Amino acid sequence: MANLQEIGQTLKEAREAHGLTLEELSHRTHVSMRHLRAIEDGNEADLPEVFYVRGFLKKYAEAVGLSPTDVADAYSKAPIPTPTEPSMRYSVGPIAYYLLIVVVIVGVLALAWHFQPHVSVVSSPSPT
Repeated sequence: MANLQEIGQTLKEAREAHGLTLEELSHRTHVSMRHLRAIEDGNEADLPEVFYVRGFLKKYAEAVGLSPTDVADAYSKAPIPTPTEPSMRYSVGPIAYYLLIVVVIVGVLALAWHFQPHVSVVSSPSPT
């Protein structure tokens, strides 16, 4: 098993042995120089999904005379770093927000009813 840094170093040595620059390799493989540099440096943060990286590695290996499947397989068998777990935060869903809006509206209506002037209607005596 090899990690990306070891694979990148092997590919870089093969590229240099063939007398290729990164720019020339980029033109041959149609892989951006940014991605090729990230592969050589073993910088997975600057690379896309594993599926695409395997394709880049195959193109790179083929261009420098290495076995594309061996290089891609070495990468896929390398341990993939797991992202850190996000902190557990309390979150409320949209139902809680709707409930809050209803409570606020009911509260405002209750206050408006409580403070409205109370007018008592007294009926006048009817003539008899």
